[in-house]
Amino acid sequence: MNMKAVLRCAVLLMAVFLAGCGLSLSVDATHDASADFSRYRSFSFALPADDGIPNSGALRAAIRQQMETRGYAYAAADPDLELSYSLKFSSRLMYTPVALPNGVLMPMHQQFTVGTVQIEMTDRVRRAVVWNGSGETLRGERLTADIAAAVAKIFTRYQFRAGSAVAQPAR
Repeated sequence: MNMKAVLRCAVLLMAVFLAGCGLSLSVDATHDASADFSRYRSFSFALPADDGIPNSGALRAAIRQQMETRGYAYAAADPDLELSYSLKFSSRLMYTPVALPNGVLMPMHQQFTVGTVQIEMTDRVRRAVVWNGSGETLRGERLTADIAAAVAKIFTRYQFRAGSAVAQPAR
């Protein structure tokens, strides 16, 4: 097998592997340990619905569904929590060594579209961020197709319920 055939084979295998992958989201979250989560019962969004953020409607709907599932009520006026969000895309190169038949490792690179969802909760009275969750995937195009699943996975790291300061186990 010549070098071109090996490279074609490696690229084909990588493409097949990536095409079969679902939304693989790496999530992270932090919360303010000094915040009294038992005070929070309502929420609203910090930005208007026509905020210009890509897929804003789907993001808002998914976030609202997650908050309401946890017992929070949507309040257009005077909410306890103001939520903000973002959806960003960037390009990233990843290098993978490919072993040639002669044993030499040859670096191959693949360009990915990285998608990142960021969700932030701010205590409206204190004007302090009390929770921040994010998710990142190397399959950015899948992120836009499955925003609800991405938001749900990020919210697995939000372990509070409305009116309760006790963290609940992740489901």
